[in-house]
Amino acid sequence: MTELRAATAATVACGDSLRHDQFPGLRADLVVCEPPVGVVDWGREDLLRDPRWELGVPARAEGVH
Repeated sequence: MTELRAATAATVACGDSLRHDQFPGLRADLVVCEPPVGVVDWGREDLLRDPRWELGVPARAEGVH
């Protein structure tokens, strides 16, 4: 297990990070999020041309479990 021990400044923003990116120019090594589990209309169609989906867009039913 890896632990973060060094004091690091961080900025936290709440909201819909898929549709309203609070940090549009930021490039990160790690992003932590809570996926839209159980939400059928999670915004897939709005994000089909979003350049952040470098590895492909999640399946239509990805948010439903």
